Amino acid sequence: MKEVLFYTRSRCCLCDDALVVVHAVRATVPFSLQILDIDEDPALVAAYGDKIPVILVDGRLHAKYRLDPVAFARCLEAPTAPALDESPVTP
Repeated sequence: MKEVLFYTRSRCCLCDDALVVVHAVRATVPFSLQILDIDEDPALVAAYGDKIPVILVDGRLHAKYRLDPVAFARCLEAPTAPALDESPVTP
């Protein structure tokens, strides 16, 4: 299952809009969701400031500011690369 990390803050209309997309996609594609309010951590405020929302999928940046529902669903449905020890061995 993919892991989604959603950085947000209060009174952010872009965050509100993106979160609606996250929940709509989650209704059809299962994924783990963690929502972090950057205002609760000064380091996150320094790192992101007004450059939110930021959406990470499996630790990789997927979107910033606006979230396209089709691209987000495709990303979540895409297979995950195999772990290093599961990679095929080539002669």
